[in-house]
Amino acid sequence: MKPIHVLAAATTLLSACATAPSPDAGTPDAFGPCPVEAGHPELADSVCSVQTVALDPDAPDGETIDLFVRKFPARTERAGEVWMLAGGPGEAGTSFYTKIADFRARFPGYDVLIPDHRGTGRSSRLCAGETLQSEAGTALAGAEFGPCFGEVWAQADRTTQFSMTHAARDLDTLMDRLGGDGERWVYAVSYGTGLALRFGQLHDAPVDGLILDSLVPAARARIPDMIDIAIHRPEALEAFHADAVVPAFDALSAVSDYEASAFSITLAGLIGVSETNRRPEMTAEAVAAEEAGLWFTSPLTQLQTRTSMPAYPRDEWFDAPYADMPPILVVHGTLDPKTTLEGARRHIAALEAGGTDVTVTIVERAPHASWFFAPDCLHDAMEDFMGGEAVAERCRPAPVQ
Repeated sequence: MKPIHVLAAATTLLSACATAPSPDAGTPDAFGPCPVEAGHPELADSVCSVQTVALDPDAPDGETIDLFVRKFPARTERAGEVWMLAGGPGEAGTSFYTKIADFRARFPGYDVLIPDHRGTGRSSRLCAGETLQSEAGTALAGAEFGPCFGEVWAQADRTTQFSMTHAARDLDTLMDRLGGDGERWVYAVSYGTGLALRFGQLHDAPVDGLILDSLVPAARARIPDMIDIAIHRPEALEAFHADAVVPAFDALSAVSDYEASAFSITLAGLIGVSETNRRPEMTAEAVAAEEAGLWFTSPLTQLQTRTSMPAYPRDEWFDAPYADMPPILVVHGTLDPKTTLEGARRHIAALEAGGTDVTVTIVERAPHASWFFAPDCLHDAMEDFMGGEAVAERCRPAPVQ
C-alpha cells in the first residue's frame, strides 16, 4: 500500500449496525445468508458478508468498523467480477438493487459485488441515530438530529476517519479478502466515480479497469422534452408525464423500499466540507442568492453550507496528478448541468495527461446516472470495453414517443 497521511487512530467506536450472521471474516468464501428483504425477488439468490476492518487503516490494531457487502453470483460460467460503487457521498449500495436484474441478465458471467461505503447502509455509521436499531432506521428522525451531531463532534477523532481515502482503502481490502479469480472491474456512478479514481491511485488489489458513469451529481433527463412539449404540444403533456417521466423515476423512488437505504446526511456533510466542496467559504445565504434566478437547483449545495462537521485534512491524494491508473471508460450524458460535457472533457484530459488510457462514450440527451436513465447505452459501452472491442463514441437512447 502506498503511504497515506492520516489522522491519529480514533478512540471511540459506535456499535455496528445489525446484519445477519456471516461466516468468518477475511476468507474468500466469507459469504452467508443475507438480511431478509421481503418482497424483493431480485435479491433472492444474493449472499452477504460483514467484514471487520480497521477504522484507521494505518492502525490495524486499533478500533474497528464493519463493512457490509452483498454479492450476486454469476449465473453462467464465471468470467470474473464487477464491483459497484454507489454515489452520494452518503448513498448505500441499495441504489443499485432496483435494476440489478437487468444488469445481471446482460452480464451473466460476472459476480456482482456491492459494498456499502463506510458510513452508509448496513456498514458502521457515524452516529447511533443512523443505525437500523434507531427510531427511523438508517434515516434520521427529527429528535435524532441533535444527539447525532453531538456524537459526531464529541467523537471527532472517529468521525474524521470516515474519509474518501479510507473508503478507497476499504475497497482494496475487500477485493483482497473477497475477490475471486478472473477479470475484475469497478463500476461507479456520481460520487462513486471520485471514489473509484481515488482507489485507482492507491490500490494494491489487481483490477482490469474502471467504468465511470457521470462524474458528479446532476440533472433530470426529461426537462428539455417537457418544455418542448409544453410549448408545441401542450395537449400531450399529461400523457408524456405519465408514460415517460413517472416510469423513469420509479426505479429511483423504489430504492427507499430497501432496508438501510436512507441517505447519510452526516457522511455527505463530512466529505463535502473536507473534500468535494470547492467553495467552502460559501454561506447558505450566498447560495440562495446565486440560485434565486434558477429554475432547477440541487439540495446538495444548501446541505453542505448548513451541515456543521469536523473536517479532516486533505491528504496527499487530493488533486494529486493521476499516474499508474487502470484503463478507464467514461460514460457521460450531454444534459448534465453540474458537470457539463466540456467540464467532463477537462477531467478526462487530466487523466490522459498522467498516461491513463481513457475511452469515452457520450450519451445524447442523457443526464446524470446512465444506470437509471440510459442503461442500454451504458451496457453496450461496458460490454465492448470489457471485451476489448471498439466502444461507440456516442450513443442515443431510444427516443421518447
